[in-house]
Amino acid sequence: MRIDLATASPETFKPFIGQDFTALKGEADVQLRLTSVELFERSGIRDKVVEIDGVTLPPRRAFALIFTSPAQAELAQGTFTLDHPELEELAIFLTVFRREGDTVYYESVFN
Repeated sequence: MRIDLATASPETFKPFIGQDFTALKGEADVQLRLTSVELFERSGIRDKVVEIDGVTLPPRRAFALIFTSPAQAELAQGTFTLDHPELEELAIFLTVFRREGDTVYYESVFN
């Protein structure tokens, strides 16, 4: 299955909550678990139709994908290719936003 990140919504990712993705790093891939999909209810971004390079994108509110990994495998902030058995590879930007015990929390925000 291919996900178009420009038109993806929270509903696109909700079926994958609790599932593992692999952040491909070459020498040492890192397992990430999608733990939640958070909708920014007060978001005013992309609430209207947007056109970019002649392509019309549907309205959507901002949302974030929340992933976790073990602390010993922490990723630096950046764009990573994520692999999942049911999906084509996804290139998304991940940012660490919390460390709790031996777990690191990442988010990828979609506007």
